[in-house]
Amino acid sequence: MMGKVERSLKGLSNSELARKTCTSESFISLLLRGKRRAKVGTLRKVADALGVSMDDLDQYLSRNSQGEKPYGWGEPKKAGEAA
Repeated sequence: MMGKVERSLKGLSNSELARKTCTSESFISLLLRGKRRAKVGTLRKVADALGVSMDDLDQYLSRNSQGEKPYGWGEPKKAGEAA
């Protein structure tokens, strides 16, 4: 079953989402694949641009992040810890 974020992303390219959120296309790509963390304010811009709630975006990003929260909340990585 496709969630709200997936439905919103279906009609929006990474470059369009980057433009709407004042970020780069590569940042959006990495964020959506769970390879990049973002500040809460940036996540709010992404959620607003997609027309979804922060909770919906959090669930989507958590599924794609291999267990690590892809945003600035929680414990920072320790020196030498694998990304």
